[in-house]
Amino acid sequence: MGFYKNSRQKDETTCPGAIFYLAGFIPDVDLLQYLQVSRECFWNQRKDSKTDSEGVEFAGLTLSFYNVVAFAFALIIPFIARKLGRKLTHSFSLFCGAAGLIAVGFVTNKFMLYGCMVGVGIAWSSILSMPYAMLAGSLPENKIGLYMGIFNFFIVLPEIIASLFFGWIMTNLLDSDSMYAY
Repeated sequence: MGFYKNSRQKDETTCPGAIFYLAGFIPDVDLLQYLQVSRECFWNQRKDSKTDSEGVEFAGLTLSFYNVVAFAFALIIPFIARKLGRKLTHSFSLFCGAAGLIAVGFVTNKFMLYGCMVGVGIAWSSILSMPYAMLAGSLPENKIGLYMGIFNFFIVLPEIIASLFFGWIMTNLLDSDSMYAY
């Protein structure tokens, strides 16, 4: 009964953040599931398994690179947040991620993807930390764990939805072409 009562209480920090995560995590999950670097960067219109294999390997490198960037940025994000504030730091980081994702559509050389992944890595580092930092500062101390758990539900739910339904959406609505998902 206590969980239900607490989960229904309105909070000006928790509710907007939860809605953002609910709407924002589905595209993030789908990007990682359906990124086809072999088609977009190797321009492989025919089904050539060697070129597809090279593209998949390169996609792995670029995705690994964005994780390295996210790790490195995670080490300096506390210092930036102290200087600029949590909200401004998070906004800047999300802007970097948006710029990186938009830039993927304009890549003319596969190595340009590393530049795009810098923005994505900065955003990912912030997505995984700053909302919790902003939320922790606005919650009553005796209920931080409860509210963090409720907030985390809005991260897990979109991942479950994406995993269950995006394959069907790709096949039936997007003609199995991941470019339509962008």
